[in-house]
Amino acid sequence: MSRSYQTHCDADPGVSDSHEKLIRLQIPEDLGGKSFLDIGCNEGFFCNVAAQRGASRIVGIDFSPPSIALAKERYDNPVIEYRVQRWDALPDESFDVVLWSSAMHYELDPARVIGNVARVLRPGGLFMLECGVAPGSDPEMVMVQRHNDTRWYPTATFLTGHLLKEFSFRQVSGWKAVPGDPIPRFVYHCRHRTPTVLLCRGASGHGKTSFARSFGTNATKVISLDYFIYRISVAKYQHDAVQIYIRDHFRNDDLSSLYEGIDEVGLTEQYIRHLVSGIALSDGSVIIEGYMTDNQANVFARELQGRAFVWEARRLGVSTSNAVPSDADNDIP
Repeated sequence: MSRSYQTHCDADPGVSDSHEKLIRLQIPEDLGGKSFLDIGCNEGFFCNVAAQRGASRIVGIDFSPPSIALAKERYDNPVIEYRVQRWDALPDESFDVVLWSSAMHYELDPARVIGNVARVLRPGGLFMLECGVAPGSDPEMVMVQRHNDTRWYPTATFLTGHLLKEFSFRQVSGWKAVPGDPIPRFVYHCRHRTPTVLLCRGASGHGKTSFARSFGTNATKVISLDYFIYRISVAKYQHDAVQIYIRDHFRNDDLSSLYEGIDEVGLTEQYIRHLVSGIALSDGSVIIEGYMTDNQANVFARELQGRAFVWEARRLGVSTSNAVPSDADNDIP
């Protein structure tokens, strides 16, 4: 009889079918040069998979000394470091890929562990979670009697609405029964939430402000470009060329000339960098409304590439450039 929990070869199957689980986890085929953390690595099967797929730094942690001993025996590799430790404190470094598989039901405070995952996961990194999901629509952890013990499992509402609230995620593998466990397993691929920016641009008097305000209650921030440049113009200090230009050329009755002038004097990138500096990775959704030239919009999208998803809302049949704002729609003090 196998002494292993994981299946390391077909001739000696373990308690868990690791090869079938590998298919369900959908670990990226190319991990070249990436760092990989396996939380609850057991006997090292998935650490070895990461090494075979090119990961350059692999850390496997588990609080079972016998399991770690087997991992070192089977998969001794200089790129893999095995640690006997609990997962309430993850390694003090960052990782491109983090795996937590078949283990969350052993943790009484999974929110703390997932919060630590968010801390160590690099921007753009992938968190792969395989866990049991209890039936029920209430946001709760459900106590479940298994064949040999009692464990707690989240409902889907609690998992997606609370435990994974810091992540964007998608379910990549559905319902899977596990022998001895009445709760089916699911696999989720999670990444840090990426802010969504909705750019509502156009001339005044065409309804963009009202449109933006109608969505504003659901946004993290609503930025009015007119107020943005107004505050720069009246500030006590101006620190660079574009701020000085805005101070010297601000006219409440002709803001379009100021916006277009920023392009004409070659200050577009500096202006846009000031604007995007107000968009944080922690923002859920940001609405920006105001007059913006096509050139500024292109630079804006380029500056946020990889940091946020940028959408643009335009009123059909209305040009976003070369239009003159009307005084009636201008409510700057």
